[in-house]
Amino acid sequence: MAERAEAARAAAEALRDGRLVALPTETVYGLFASAASADAVRRLAEATAARRPAGSAPPAWHAHSPDFAREALGLAHPLHRRLTRKLLPGPVTFLVERPREDLEALRSRLGAVPGTLHNGREIAVRIPDQPLTLSVLDGAWRAGVPAVADGVAAAGWGDGSRLDKPPPAPIDPQREGSPVGLALDDGPTRYARPSTVVRLLSAGGFEVVSAGVLEERFIRKQVERTVLFVCTGNTCRSPLAEAIARDLLRRSAAAGGPGAEAARLTRVRSAGVGAMEGVPVTPESVTAARKLGIDDPALARHTSHELTRQLLSEADVIYAMTAAHARMVESVAPGARVQTLDPSGEDIPDPVGHPQEVYNRTAERLREAIERRLEEPEP
Repeated sequence: MAERAEAARAAAEALRDGRLVALPTETVYGLFASAASADAVRRLAEATAARRPAGSAPPAWHAHSPDFAREALGLAHPLHRRLTRKLLPGPVTFLVERPREDLEALRSRLGAVPGTLHNGREIAVRIPDQPLTLSVLDGAWRAGVPAVADGVAAAGWGDGSRLDKPPPAPIDPQREGSPVGLALDDGPTRYARPSTVVRLLSAGGFEVVSAGVLEERFIRKQVERTVLFVCTGNTCRSPLAEAIARDLLRRSAAAGGPGAEAARLTRVRSAGVGAMEGVPVTPESVTAARKLGIDDPALARHTSHELTRQLLSEADVIYAMTAAHARMVESVAPGARVQTLDPSGEDIPDPVGHPQEVYNRTAERLREAIERRLEEPEP
């Protein structure tokens, strides 16, 4: 551990000093440079010029943290946030479309020299799932160094899957005058394949440009979002909340706008912490939904589901009717993304055994809480 920490520190210092550094990722080895150094960027371009297509985009920005990259890029569209949350760090290069002025503002904010990071239309962003290299990137950023990288294969260093053969001159780090100051050999890469390239469109959608480690169908699966509502028996509050959320999402999808695609790709489910399988929904819940203008056949034929680890693992966000329900979720699945449905943290009481009017008021409160939750930006 001490040796790896020292290697990471030395590599970060080399980047800070303007030298090129060969580092592993989970896909292929990369040749890294400081985007804050015009000389380093020039040396990287010279080292890869022979094998890089003319007019190609600048080398990808390799950020040290998904959260940092997401906020620096200003990713606001729900689908973009879903994809980056689920896939980063990992074997994906995101091409993020932005107006030129926004890209220039980002370049300046990161301290990169002109002509780096973007091509005037988009920026390529990568966050490798490789602890050693993430440590290097973190150390470099702490020293004020934004890092960019190209695959070592572009510099003639084999196929990039390993560093067990010396590169040809003049990029051998042991050769005098080599532009490469350091090469960290961490053995064969995990996948030995390029990253999958996904473009995040300015209108809010996305497209898979090229499949690498991850197939397109896997990428598309990641944009689906599952919301899970939890109560006690799954016969009153949570199935009613499920029906209300389904109706609100359907309306949002039909209305169009920036959130329409995200609404179409959101599914809702419900379960109970003390539920028995197969108990019908209460008739009062169906009536309360109809009072709200929701005639949902799925609610009318709903039967209860027991809360399981499988359901919790499949949920992207979990809304509990009470704080006690939230604690029970956490006891089953520590670290689960659970919160009370009411944003104020107040419990939503169980209407079971009460008159229809209580169910109606419960439904109104559920709709109000769900509307507020659905308006919140996705993490």
